[in-house]
Amino acid sequence: MFDCIMEKYIDEMEQLVLPGAGFDLIALQFTKGKKIKVFELDQVKTLDVKVETLEKTGIKHDWITYIPVDYSNESWVDKLLGAGFDKTKKTLFLWQSVSLFLEAELVKETLREMADLCADGSIIAQDFYSQAFISGEASKTVKRAARMIEKREPWKFGIDMRNEPNAAVESFLNECGLRMTGISQFGEKLGIEPFYCIVEAEKL
Repeated sequence: MFDCIMEKYIDEMEQLVLPGAGFDLIALQFTKGKKIKVFELDQVKTLDVKVETLEKTGIKHDWITYIPVDYSNESWVDKLLGAGFDKTKKTLFLWQSVSLFLEAELVKETLREMADLCADGSIIAQDFYSQAFISGEASKTVKRAARMIEKREPWKFGIDMRNEPNAAVESFLNECGLRMTGISQFGEKLGIEPFYCIVEAEKL
C-alpha cells in the first residue's frame, strides 16, 4: 500500500520526508533519477548502519539526505529545516510503522508538526493500529508477539476501531490539524473489526 502511495504522488512532489525511516529502501526504489529532494530521519546508530551497508554493497544513494536525530534531546523539525527542507514546496511525508511505539500525545504532536510543515498540495501518509491489536485482543498470535517485544520496544498507541473506524481515525487526524483524504482498512474481509489502516491526509 505504501508503494502504491509513492507511485501515486511521487511525480507531483518536490520533497519526500521519511521520519523514522529505519532500514526501509522505499525512497531508493521510487526516487532514483527523479528531481525530488529526499530526507530520511532516524537515530544515529540506525542511519550509520544503513549508510555503511549501502556503501559496502555499492548501492548509490547520494541524492538522499540522511539526518541523524536524538529524539530525546533534539527537535526533528529543526534538524530537517537545517538540512535544507523548504516549507514552501509540495511534500510527501511517509510515516510508516512508528506511531504504535509512541505515546498518544507524542503521536499527535508529531503529526501537528508535520501539518505545520505542509505547503499546499502536500500529503501525509500514515498507518495506525487498533487498540485491540495493541492490547493483543486481535489474536493469540499478536498477543504472543506483543509479549516478545514488550521489554525492548513495547506497543503503546492504537485507535479504538470497534465502532465506525473511519470516523474514529478521521477525528484523531482532525485533532492533529489534518483532513483525511483516503483510508484503507485491514480486517474487514476476515469478518472482524479493522485492526490496521493506512491513511492519506492533508493540512486542514
